[in-house]
Amino acid sequence: RNKREIPIMAINAGPKIVEDGLVLCLDAANRRSYPRTGTVWTDLTANKNNGTLTNMNGSNFSTDGGGSLTFDGTNENVQEAGSASNLLHELSSLTISFWANVSAYQANGTIAERFITSSSDATHPHSNWEIGLYNDNKNLVFRTDNEITEASNSSSISLNRWYNIVYLLSGGYGKFIVNNEELANQTNDAISISMTKTWKIGGLATRNFNGKMAIVSFYNRALSAEEIKRNYNATKWRFQ
Repeated sequence: RNKREIPIMAINAGPKIVEDGLVLCLDAANRRSYPRTGTVWTDLTANKNNGTLTNMNGSNFSTDGGGSLTFDGTNENVQEAGSASNLLHELSSLTISFWANVSAYQANGTIAERFITSSSDATHPHSNWEIGLYNDNKNLVFRTDNEITEASNSSSISLNRWYNIVYLLSGGYGKFIVNNEELANQTNDAISISMTKTWKIGGLATRNFNGKMAIVSFYNRALSAEEIKRNYNATKWRFQ
C-alpha cells in the first residue's frame, strides 16, 4: 500500500503523520484548519468533512498545545457540518486519535464526560458510539448501545495535562493507547460500529467535555504500533 503523509503542524516544515487511511484530520494549530476566528474547523483531508463550532467562536481558541479549542463542559461542541458522513460506518478495524486536556471532571455517572460521539441526542448518547470517561471519571470507555471497550482505573488521565488518546479497533476488538502506551486492565466486547449520525467533539447536551482539544484524527483502518508511535512522536513536542 502506497503511504503518503500530510503535514498537520502550524509551520510549513514540521513533522508529518501517516496519511494512509486518514479520513478526518482537524488541527487547531494549523491555520488552514482553524484560522483562530470563525465557526468552521476545517478537515485537512480531501474529504473536507468540516466541523461547525456550536456556541463557540474565535474566543475559544487557545495557544496551549501550539493551538487548541476550549470547551466549557456545558453547551459547546464541534459538530460535523451537513448530514452524516459515515466515515467509519460498519468497519471492524479503525483508529480514532485525539489530543485532549481535561480542565475539570464532570458529573459522576455511567458516562461522566464525553470526548467524541457519533450520535443524535442526549437521550440515546451512544446510539452509534461514544468515547468518554466512565465510572466517576476513572475509566476510559468506548461504548455503543450494547458493546463496550473499557480501560479500568485509567487514572493516568489527570487534570490539566495533555494526553494523546488513541482508540484502536482491530478485527472487531478494541483497546486504548495513551501517550503511546497500551493501558492495562482493559476489558472489551466484540464491537460492531455503526455511524449513521454526525460526529461531535465535546459531547451532547449533558456531561460535555470540559477542557481543550488540539488534534482529532479518524482512520478507516487499524494503525500498526509503529504508526501510532510515529504519529505520537510527530506531535508530542507541542504538548510538553
